[in-house]
Amino acid sequence: MQSVHHFENELLVLKADISKMLSLVLDSFNMSIESLEKNDEELAKRVIDLDDKIDDINRKIEDEVYQIIARYNPLAKELRYIITMIKFSNNLERIGDLSCNIAQKVFGFKKINFTPYLNEDMLKMIGLSLEMLKEVLKHLMKEI
Repeated sequence: MQSVHHFENELLVLKADISKMLSLVLDSFNMSIESLEKNDEELAKRVIDLDDKIDDINRKIEDEVYQIIARYNPLAKELRYIITMIKFSNNLERIGDLSCNIAQKVFGFKKINFTPYLNEDMLKMIGLSLEMLKEVLKHLMKEI
């Protein structure tokens, strides 16, 4: 019974780390778009700096998943859930990388004195992407 309690606690820690990572990725994405819209190098720098923190959390989540599998040898539903968490974490890390790529464009645009224009369709697509991330965060928080 003690083992089940420890397993559940480690899953809670894993969920909390995923939630923290998702929140940081959401912030990173928001800031990257804002830095592009405003041509704001300072905000772009914050996005780039945040990428290291996102990468660190991703590595921590991977380590937690490997430790949980090694310690508890989960089967069926629990194993699928844990594997999904590592895949989800890797996808979040990729979104963080893409946010960083957007922010890096600000520096290139400044060099050539170009101000990007985000048309209505692009802003709509960005808004939908942000809403999807927010929905994921909302549903994940219900799980914790």
